[in-house]
Amino acid sequence: MKILHLSFFDNYGGAAKAAYRVLKCQLNSKMQSDMMVYSKFTKNKNVFLVKSKFSLYLNNFIVRLLNFLLVKIYKKQSVYSLNIIPSNLAKKINKSDYDIVNFHWINHEMISLNDISKIKKPIVWTIHDNWPFASIEHYVDINDKRIFDGYNEKNSSLLERLIWKKKLNIFQNKISCVIAPSKWIENLAKNSLIFKNVKVVNIPYSIDPKMFYVEDKINALKELNIKGNLKEKFIISFGATSAYSEKRKGFKYVYKTIQKLNKEFSNIHFIVFGENSKILKGIKNITNYSEIHDENKLRNIYNASDIFLSPSLNDNLPLTVMESLSCGTPVVAFNVGGMKDLILHKKNGYLALEDNFDDFYDGIKLFLEINVKKKINYLEIIEYKKFMANFDPKVISNKYHKAYEETIHS
Repeated sequence: MKILHLSFFDNYGGAAKAAYRVLKCQLNSKMQSDMMVYSKFTKNKNVFLVKSKFSLYLNNFIVRLLNFLLVKIYKKQSVYSLNIIPSNLAKKINKSDYDIVNFHWINHEMISLNDISKIKKPIVWTIHDNWPFASIEHYVDINDKRIFDGYNEKNSSLLERLIWKKKLNIFQNKISCVIAPSKWIENLAKNSLIFKNVKVVNIPYSIDPKMFYVEDKINALKELNIKGNLKEKFIISFGATSAYSEKRKGFKYVYKTIQKLNKEFSNIHFIVFGENSKILKGIKNITNYSEIHDENKLRNIYNASDIFLSPSLNDNLPLTVMESLSCGTPVVAFNVGGMKDLILHKKNGYLALEDNFDDFYDGIKLFLEINVKKKINYLEIIEYKKFMANFDPKVISNKYHKAYEETIHS
């Protein structure tokens, strides 16, 4: 069996990293798998570019322009995708010898809806956000029932209706199986009008135990080479791609937390990674990193931290949360999306009431009081090995293989 993964990026952003880990799982399990991308960050020989750099630059310009216009029209800071520009990918895929095409995050006009309708091979889709079963938006508000009831003249614009109806007609006939990494997104997909007649299975992301594991906090701090004596301080970290530009990532809660904790405590240091932001300049007790692609550095940040913050208001199965927990560091998050698949309330983290800063802050203070530096005790409480087994790369690879086999023989 030969698999082709389709993803805009191979190792940039949560969805791309998750897709790339699926590829690595399968290659390590001796499966024949490749990945087709628009933008390549790794040197993996099984990952190849769809088009030239010039095409990528042109594509980025078009995508930025479209999203800018859509944000202006809908007056909402979000990510939108239309997938209407012809890509010619269907011809390439149909001429190939792959048995299965595994979609991941295929937006930024990587492949058009019309091209998807022309693919003649079975399609399995690992969904990383709400776009596959919504209209043009990637993240659906909790009170938005259109994915279940349909987009009509009373609740949506003409553009939203056209894109949703096109997706409805194409995806019901072309998508053989949907893989949902979290139980939350599995439930949404199963009950959506677009995927109600499509098989949906829950397969979480994988986590490499050889990369993300428990290390001594002092050694981790030495590896990070952060200036100052931090041995006796509590370290609180936060990281996300586009954290400052996407409101759903909840950076305002991190900013508010930093300000409040700095007023109440003198022994706390913050590590923020993902983007540099002018808003953080001048704030004391903070180390600010830009994008981090080095997983060794990420592991050191998690192990140096006593608490990791994940204040997202809409998220599938955040890799940062998985990585932090696998390093023995508890996570404080809102009880949204796939968080409850990972966090055991008041054991390996805290699930705050949605969009409730006071409860979120109480969770942070709880783990400060518990003194979570004693990670060995914490690991015993949550049955660490059992937790990690759920995301073991071999287990995840086998589940994908089973899904592929059932798709081919259905």
